[in-house]
Amino acid sequence: MATTFHDWPRLSAEIKLEILSYHLRFELPIGATMHKAVLENELGNILRTRNQDLAALALEAYYKGNAFAMSICRGHGNKPSFSNLPEVNYPPKMYARLVKTLKITVGNCNPTVDEILLPQSGWRFLLTSQDTLESTAYTQGGPIDHFNNTTAWQKLFSNVQKLDMTIIVSTSLGMHLDAHENWCPHCSWPRKRLASLSEYIGQTEIGIQTARVNLDLRIDWGTSNPQCACLDTIEGLLKGMMTKK
Repeated sequence: MATTFHDWPRLSAEIKLEILSYHLRFELPIGATMHKAVLENELGNILRTRNQDLAALALEAYYKGNAFAMSICRGHGNKPSFSNLPEVNYPPKMYARLVKTLKITVGNCNPTVDEILLPQSGWRFLLTSQDTLESTAYTQGGPIDHFNNTTAWQKLFSNVQKLDMTIIVSTSLGMHLDAHENWCPHCSWPRKRLASLSEYIGQTEIGIQTARVNLDLRIDWGTSNPQCACLDTIEGLLKGMMTKK
């Protein structure tokens, strides 16, 4: 026979939060689609009670107790998808400060400096210029306006304790073969150009920082995303920029 618990109002906020965390904790990172489902079911059932105190505790338990998966510029070649950019709708801005664990995948990160400021480049949503890079002119697009606006989302996640980031370095359509360049036999990229990219990244900043950072920098060859030692220097540089000192 089912019983009803009548002493909930007498419990401390800490115990209520622990109970709600058990109910609202999920094993997999929560992406935008799963988040919508949770809002319609587990979390939604609590919010629909219109009990403000209960709703506030439930939201805190949900956002603090789960890993949230964010995708930036996930697409192919020069046609990435902008439908799920973080500054648009996910995770919700008003609850970003509650998120403790964030899993981010940044796609379409071009491997050459010439293409890093392109509007569709994933780097533009990750890197913030320190000096005058925001006024840099790109030969095909003219001056880049509001370069730093695309990184504003990072400041919202001020309490992240663990960050898992995957950066997909895309094959560059603008990178022409040159027999005189020193090419890596594994990834077929010119080492000199990757060195220039590393130098450029060193002049930028990343606003989201945490004590625990896992970074995976990969090459996009369409069907697979292999790793290459050519990217080790850039990976170490980026990880250092995201690690809270």
